[in-house]
Amino acid sequence: MHQSKPIRILKSLSSWELKSLDDYIRSPFFNKNEKVIEAWEYISGFAPGFEDQKLGMEFCFKHLFPQEDYQSQKLRYVMTDLTRLIEGFLISKNLEEKPYEREFVLLDALEQRNLDKDFQETHRKLKKKILSTDPQNSDDFVDVFRIVEKGYLYGVKTQNRNDQSTVDQVVNTLDQCYLAKKLRYSCEVINRANVLNQSYELFLTKEISNVFPLFSQLNHQLIQLYFITLQTLIDGENQNHFFQLKGLLEEHSDQLSLNELRNLYAFALNYCIKKLNTGNAEFGQQIFELYQTLVEKRIIFEDGKLPVPHFKNTVAIGTRMKEYDWVEAFIEKYHHFLPEEEAKNAYTYNMAYLQFARGNYSQVKRLLSAVEFTDVFYQTDAKTTLIKTYYELEEFEPLIYLLGSFKVYLKRNKQISDYQRKLYLNLVRITQALVKYQLGEKITVAQIKEKMDKLPNMAAKQWVAQKVGKL
Repeated sequence: MHQSKPIRILKSLSSWELKSLDDYIRSPFFNKNEKVIEAWEYISGFAPGFEDQKLGMEFCFKHLFPQEDYQSQKLRYVMTDLTRLIEGFLISKNLEEKPYEREFVLLDALEQRNLDKDFQETHRKLKKKILSTDPQNSDDFVDVFRIVEKGYLYGVKTQNRNDQSTVDQVVNTLDQCYLAKKLRYSCEVINRANVLNQSYELFLTKEISNVFPLFSQLNHQLIQLYFITLQTLIDGENQNHFFQLKGLLEEHSDQLSLNELRNLYAFALNYCIKKLNTGNAEFGQQIFELYQTLVEKRIIFEDGKLPVPHFKNTVAIGTRMKEYDWVEAFIEKYHHFLPEEEAKNAYTYNMAYLQFARGNYSQVKRLLSAVEFTDVFYQTDAKTTLIKTYYELEEFEPLIYLLGSFKVYLKRNKQISDYQRKLYLNLVRITQALVKYQLGEKITVAQIKEKMDKLPNMAAKQWVAQKVGKL
């Protein structure tokens, strides 16, 4: 039972939701089966973890039917009814959280019962509510189309000429709805193709791009944003598309939903990263400015928290642009917004990363020796930074020890992927060769370069190349 569907759902609920579910199951409107309530009382006693060994089929059956021998099918009947109630609760809760869905369901019910006056009044109010709010995401266009279509179809069915929804309104809102979704997902497909180096076949994308400028009546700001995003991703050599996109994002950011903004900024970031990786160094500044906006406007915050990867990426690009004072202020201010269980590691590693870039190597040693990293990725990154620090300080004895222990760690840790393991092991091998050279052992620069050529993929490759180049 521990891995069953109802238990999986119950584990996902908050304590408040479990209390609401208790009311739902006990309500005679939804449930009149006393055995289901008994089963719920038994199971809910193991909240919130639902891990106790007594949460098993036979234990539950014994609680429900103490005088009977175990019958799996009899228990399954009870559990099926309980599962349906739990699913019904999820549906009800989901409807409450969607602003218009309940009213669309109500419209269906009123139409089925031929309650014309009530349908008209409810439709009028809902239509006014939907159309009075400018669409903030592509789903909002779906709501606009649904309410207009609903009124038109009801008018056709009842031959009611008083309804204000006309067939041309249906077609126009359908076009907007289609364009918003088509452009959004076309951007997603092309973005994936660029990031993952894969090819996809897209229908009508070129045709839409060609005719789009002709239809100004469909040119809503969000649709325009996705159109410009699409041009940015398709015609990557024309940088004007990107700068137009950046300007539109700054202009309309207050008028779009957070999810839509995150999507659009992610596309812009990936475009800039591709440019930077193909030799356009000036796009480093663009990435930095985008991250500044994302942080300062809290666009990338989730439930009031700043995700660690975004925190780390912001530090990395700011450091790359040598905006050291800004990065330090950012770390000090925003590490308080990181998830509590990751905040200490993230603060320590990223501050050490900054100090290394500044050349404050003694500070790096102090920071990285003051904390035990619990995350394997911080562990590997921290050890990489320490390797570079010891080398810069010419502290070769602790460096030799660190390289040996890191090699053992990489080979033993099962959480590290084979690809990542290879990257770090290659760093260890080249750094060991560099140390041998610095200590006067029998190894030449040519041999080190040859070894490096045979290991094209490695962690900290740019730093290694700089050190080899200085030999």
